[in-house]
Amino acid sequence: MIIKEVYEMLDIELAKKTLKEEDLTCVMVLNGKVCYTSLEKGLRPLLLPLNQDEDSIRGMVLADRCIGKAAALLAIYGGIKEVYAEVISSSAKELLQEAEIPLQFHQEVEYIKNRLATDMCPMEKMVLDICDPKTAYTTIIEFIRNHAK
Repeated sequence: MIIKEVYEMLDIELAKKTLKEEDLTCVMVLNGKVCYTSLEKGLRPLLLPLNQDEDSIRGMVLADRCIGKAAALLAIYGGIKEVYAEVISSSAKELLQEAEIPLQFHQEVEYIKNRLATDMCPMEKMVLDICDPKTAYTTIIEFIRNHAK
């Protein structure tokens, strides 16, 4: 059991270190191995693996530059077991804590802003009244499908 706990501790540290040193937006680690990295912004780093296989990120630790409520719901839906965020919204923090997912963060903000910093992030706004991870996932996927045309 102690070996498993050491791996889990190392996983979050490896994810944080990789995120910062490689200037990435997202890193996922499992059992001491970096399994997924991204330079994509927004929800893409979580959506891409989830769209290929909904169990693809289950059990991994996640380090991300920015976690809003939508990203937190996707992380919960995908089975992420621990999270580090450079910036996290209050609602994302609350959701992850309710889901009993260990969480570390650098800065907490009231909400995530859009890319122009003029309003709330549209994805965070979309899931404002959603608390169920599966509902959030399907809502986000539908939105993307309807706006990709």
